[in-house]
Amino acid sequence: MVSIIVPIYNVESYLEKCLQSIVSQTHANIEILLIDDGSTDRSLDICRTFAERDARIRVVHLKKAGVSVARNTGLEMASGEYICFVDSDDWVDKDYVSALLRLLRTCRADISVIGFMEERNGQSRPANRHLGIRIWNMPTAYRKLCFDKELKSHICGKLFKRKLFQEIRFPVGQVYEDIAIMGDLVSQTKRMAVNYAPKYHYFIRPGSITQSKNKMEYQWCRMQALYNQFTLGISLGIFKRYPPRFLRRCIRFADKVMLMEETEETLKYMEGISRYLRLYDGQYLGIIGLKVWMCKRLILRHPEFYRQWIRRIKS
Repeated sequence: MVSIIVPIYNVESYLEKCLQSIVSQTHANIEILLIDDGSTDRSLDICRTFAERDARIRVVHLKKAGVSVARNTGLEMASGEYICFVDSDDWVDKDYVSALLRLLRTCRADISVIGFMEERNGQSRPANRHLGIRIWNMPTAYRKLCFDKELKSHICGKLFKRKLFQEIRFPVGQVYEDIAIMGDLVSQTKRMAVNYAPKYHYFIRPGSITQSKNKMEYQWCRMQALYNQFTLGISLGIFKRYPPRFLRRCIRFADKVMLMEETEETLKYMEGISRYLRLYDGQYLGIIGLKVWMCKRLILRHPEFYRQWIRRIKS
């Protein structure tokens, strides 16, 4: 059995399309866990209507607590051998589950990954080039996750063996909670199988979490997640040191913060960035590069000079 967890909050305009795509799966041995996170529109009624028609559906109504609590509730309820997630404003192809399951079993993997179609303003665009099937061991998969190219941190578009979540839950109250746990999940795998044939339809809409959250807050959460991923990677022996790519990302983020007005929020960002930059004290210029090394030094020792310099360049 595959347990499909769907967190729901005020998506009445999109929910029927999502649920219809799930109940129509060619792999019929599924349970569908609809976790309503305190919706104030018709979302809960739509869930109950679908549940009356399909015995595989279970509906839970929570007081508003956030998507992490909703997903964690689904994990506690799940009885399937495998777990996958679908967001309530997205939809999936009919063979979405069967393709993920076949890929996972054929490749004897712990996680299987399928491709995305980005849906925006009535137009569809593949999010990835179709690279065929790839099989990665844990260190390779972990490196690709950290470098954020061939493997993204989205929780959707993936099938997980349930045992991976035995001691892992989504952090409550954290923005972009899937980024926070993906490193821990990948670190437990022996093998990951990837096929970027697009079967998950990611609907980009105004008002969704990824569109409405503070963009700087998102980037900061991404920075923290990357730090945690690289730190775990070092402890696992995958990386010898924090790579120059992370340093360059820190500096790019610092540049954006320096262009903003100085507030309590921006001071928080710069304090964290300074802490990350100090991870590179003592590293060779040949590894970091002279330009990046100078930017790091100026940010740490002469931040006001660096701020004026960046503002002059950008203007």
